[in-house]
Amino acid sequence: DQGYTHLRSVSDAPGVSDLVANPFRYWGHSVATRSVATLFDFSWVNDIQVVERNLSGSVRSVAISGIRSGRPTVDEISGVKLRTALGLPSTVYEVVVDTRFADVAAGHPFGGEVTGLLELGITRGCTLTTFCPEASVTRGEMAAFLVRALDLQPLGSLTDPFTDDDDSVFQADIEILRGHGITNGCSSTEFCPTKTVTREEMAAFLARAFELPPSIGDSFSDDDNSVFEAEIESLVESGLTSGCSQNRFCPSKPVTRGEMAAFLVRALALV
Repeated sequence: DQGYTHLRSVSDAPGVSDLVANPFRYWGHSVATRSVATLFDFSWVNDIQVVERNLSGSVRSVAISGIRSGRPTVDEISGVKLRTALGLPSTVYEVVVDTRFADVAAGHPFGGEVTGLLELGITRGCTLTTFCPEASVTRGEMAAFLVRALDLQPLGSLTDPFTDDDDSVFQADIEILRGHGITNGCSSTEFCPTKTVTREEMAAFLARAFELPPSIGDSFSDDDNSVFEAEIESLVESGLTSGCSQNRFCPSKPVTRGEMAAFLVRALALV
């Protein structure tokens, strides 16, 4: 056969770079999640996952999870779009999202909401490294959440009509909440700061704190005997809840810290 003197054999395919000569064989690139949120129109981003790769190993598509307009949202974009936006040196990459709390992984159901509360300064967690998303919310904690979320300030000098919150770390928050007319306590002289907050009580707290418009609807079959039925309907009317299941609100069920994060983020989107 006729030879081609201008071609010569090579030991590797032309598309494979020599590992020593390739400066991007190993590389790292750090980007704050808040920067990603800004670039892709999220309030907060809590997870980024590679969805699909090309045969070459380059990223074809990624899923960005976070909060937009108070609701969990997942956007799938091309791997090239993410690379371009973040200035990555290669189309072959892995994504690792660091999380503040060990018990709220990047893909946690309330990961976006917890990230939002953390960045807004509404929560510091139940410990330095955990958020305790499955733990029930106490009335004292609820007071602190609301005061921080709305940046409520004392109205005049604080008074102390409650006899059971003197040893509570949330005493100041409780008094601020009372001063704004958001609570009258669990009785005329007590606030019950360590008592678990139920979903119906949470509805009342949120409706008053965020001044939600009243509603006379009847969306649920299990809240007809609740003294907070009107407040529950206000949450429905404002788009803050669709219940715990079809036609049910579960008014007497305790609220978890993860659920509270979700309710607060939705309510803040209305402000």
